[in-house]
Amino acid sequence: MFLDFLEIYLFFLFSGLGHSNSIGNEANEMGNYLQSINFPTGIVIDSVGRGIYHHAIISTTGKIFCWGYNVLGQCGLGHINDIGNSTNHMGNYMQETKIGTGYTPIFFGGGYYHSCIILDDYSIKCIGRNTGFFRLFFHLIFFFHLRGTIRVRR
Repeated sequence: MFLDFLEIYLFFLFSGLGHSNSIGNEANEMGNYLQSINFPTGIVIDSVGRGIYHHAIISTTGKIFCWGYNVLGQCGLGHINDIGNSTNHMGNYMQETKIGTGYTPIFFGGGYYHSCIILDDYSIKCIGRNTGFFRLFFHLIFFFHLRGTIRVRR
């Protein structure tokens, strides 16, 4: 399925809707009531990835935009502020996750306090909590995180 619009309908903690309230646990929150998440103008979503309380999209041009819980920098934005719980965080306000130049991301996955990005040369860059346990643990749970990634366009 190809998404050629700038919004995707998702419901998560730190949903990117300008608050951090739970969504989907009350009447009139789902279906036609579900609000959309806005991404920067011109971004076409290629895939959606997630950590435990943070989420990301990879665009068709290889840009990553992450939002959610960011207490240890797991969104890779150069700060530790949560993203998406204020109205000036999403849409054209979103910052691109910094992975360096010359890389094309093909997968985004994470845990509570870290994110790992698989690049087109199959190398891995990890951000957030950087203890040996988490880096080694990523390799053990890699396939579990693959199940959590939604591929929107091939």
